[in-house]
Amino acid sequence: TRVVWPRNYQDCEAALAWLRTEGASRFHLAPDRIAVLGGSAGGHLAQLLGARHPDEIRAVVSLYGIADLRRPEVAHLATAFAAATPPLLLVHGTADTTVPVEHARWLARELTERKVRYTYLELALAPHTFHLQPEQFDLRPVVLGFLARHLAPAP
Repeated sequence: TRVVWPRNYQDCEAALAWLRTEGASRFHLAPDRIAVLGGSAGGHLAQLLGARHPDEIRAVVSLYGIADLRRPEVAHLATAFAAATPPLLLVHGTADTTVPVEHARWLARELTERKVRYTYLELALAPHTFHLQPEQFDLRPVVLGFLARHLAPAP
């Protein structure tokens, strides 16, 4: 078994730092308007990155991400979420047998308790590893609308 934690998370932090410096100057990115998105383990990493870098990330999209903080392999998230966490969009399918929908349901309850802003969308009969256009529901308007609301330039 290969141990990837915490190197996978450190890669995400390095990417965020690069986006805010080199990426911003090289590609004319707005370093104060960054969102992160991931699916499954990537959703978990996006959640953690947003929770630990709330001053650098404006929004988080987690598609069927690992999220039940009671599980030992994700316990590091338990202390990460606070009211300052950027808004999260959580999307999970009810037919997911890899990361059960209970992960997202539990996280939604936890986020409510911690007063973290979030939107939760549960897709009936959607399995694990759907993308922005699963047959159950076209997610593009939801995701793009969420990002537009939270990445809009400050007035």
